[in-house]
Amino acid sequence: MIISERKTSLLQKFFPVPKYLTLDPFALEISPKAVRMMQMTHTKNGYTPVVYDEIILTESCSLLESEKDLSSCDELQEALVKLRDKYKMRFVNVSIPELKTYIFKITLPKEAAINIRHAIKFKLEDNVPLSPEDVIFHYYVMNQNTRGVSDDFEVTVAALPKGVIETYTELLHSLNLFPITFESESHALARSVIDRNDHDSYLLIHLGATKINLSIVEKNIVQYASSVPVGGGQVVADLTSNEAQILKEQINKLLIYWFTNEHDPSQNEKIELAIVTGEVGNSIDLVNFLERHLRLSVQVADVWRNCFSLDKYIPEISKVDSLRYGIAIGLALINKDS
Repeated sequence: MIISERKTSLLQKFFPVPKYLTLDPFALEISPKAVRMMQMTHTKNGYTPVVYDEIILTESCSLLESEKDLSSCDELQEALVKLRDKYKMRFVNVSIPELKTYIFKITLPKEAAINIRHAIKFKLEDNVPLSPEDVIFHYYVMNQNTRGVSDDFEVTVAALPKGVIETYTELLHSLNLFPITFESESHALARSVIDRNDHDSYLLIHLGATKINLSIVEKNIVQYASSVPVGGGQVVADLTSNEAQILKEQINKLLIYWFTNEHDPSQNEKIELAIVTGEVGNSIDLVNFLERHLRLSVQVADVWRNCFSLDKYIPEISKVDSLRYGIAIGLALINKDS
């Protein structure tokens, strides 16, 4: 029997949760222009937010661009200290920028089921431009292959450079913050906006201040992720702009890739819905623009989908503001999906 690790969060084995830890960690999203945090707890209504906050940064920290450079992160450090002291943060689940994450799918023979991690290591250099010793990865077992070799099975792998993890850890430890789990932005977002029992295929569009993340989720697992170097605000401000055209072209290329890549297209479920989140994700004009050009249904995300029913509980934060917290909410839900 193949045992899937889908219930285990990315890199938890690298930073295992201490046995004495009983408090829920804070979710901490660090993006180029903002730091957002959230802590949730279980109530009669589901998982509801205890505290949440954000600090907008005026300058981007080079930590997000260069693995080893912490010298120009004063504003980021000040923001983290302010949130730490205000909310007594100590243990945190942390997001890693999409550009630093490698996601790929491989097919393995049935013999590899005995030790899947060992088999994946032999495939890392074919898919990640780093030595296997410099990579930390997590995997998700998909389903058996139907391309004539019924005993083969597919595995989706999410990998991060150790250097990135070490840099983030160094920064956080210097501020008396202790990372429990690191996870890519796309994995955290998918946990927030897609029902945990939904195995259909979706395109996720997360509109950030300096970049737009695109990811494809199938069978509740992120299969592909990339970033477009344009800000969501730029696109929404002028849907005839060059930035809007770049976004449209990149999404079209992604959709074409999804159905024409080296994998059997018959095994990829058709994507019929795009889900939008982020700072300007509530724009009706953007939704109409995307539907017109992509020929997909497009809807604004329900970031509380796996937390509680809006029929029973309404959080203090508005729907528009909550769209900025999709990644943080996903981080807060780690290990709360059973």
